[in-house]
Amino acid sequence: MRGSMKDHSPILRIQNIKKYFGSLKVLDGVSFSVNEQQVLGIAGPNGAGKTTLFNLISGLLPLTAGGIFFKDENITHLKAHRVCSLGISRTFQTPVVFPTLTVRENINVGAIFGNKGISKSTANQLIDDVLDLLELGHLQNSLADNLSLYEKKLVMLSTALATNPKLLLLDEPAAGLPRGEIEHFMEIISRLNREQGITVMIIEHLIDWLRYISENMLIIHNGAVMAYGPPEEVVRDDSVVEIYLGRKHDES
Repeated sequence: MRGSMKDHSPILRIQNIKKYFGSLKVLDGVSFSVNEQQVLGIAGPNGAGKTTLFNLISGLLPLTAGGIFFKDENITHLKAHRVCSLGISRTFQTPVVFPTLTVRENINVGAIFGNKGISKSTANQLIDDVLDLLELGHLQNSLADNLSLYEKKLVMLSTALATNPKLLLLDEPAAGLPRGEIEHFMEIISRLNREQGITVMIIEHLIDWLRYISENMLIIHNGAVMAYGPPEEVVRDDSVVEIYLGRKHDES
């Protein structure tokens, strides 16, 4: 796991994707791209379609229409395990861990699942690298079920990192955490992007955090793109201010 110079070519392209559940339009014509080694912050009201977007990219849900391209490869109809093998991994709003396994065993699941044919020695080295990176070595023999909420979030992230992702999807990682843990997690994400060269898409309601950590921001509202661009421009967009931030622009 190592970083490299910033590359401004798209690693992910979303083209006019739609997701309907019967007559309910959850996403309706969403298009944008994410540059390699970029941090893209995603926000929007509850029910806007943000998590559904991640479910479509990661292969957990099929699209109704449109296309998803990762490193110029069409992944629109691939299953989740194939998407992961290509270099896309994700976390969830609620920590997903194997409670009866140790921290090290949890990370090993990611190493084996995401790296076809990996040897035991290579997997062990990868696990050691991830433990060092997230400073979890002291917990490696602890059962995941005995960990705090934040520690479980770090284990989930570690398991995702063990798949060797090029693109990491983080779904509201700050949910339920106090300020100090949020700041620590934010620094971890910055290091993963800056030092490891991992492209990050992160869903969050904490706009100030997204402004700080993101190179671009995407605002989704009612299943469509409301705004996309540098954080300083997005948070001053009249529609974003009025609808998402809940106040008129001239009152801010």
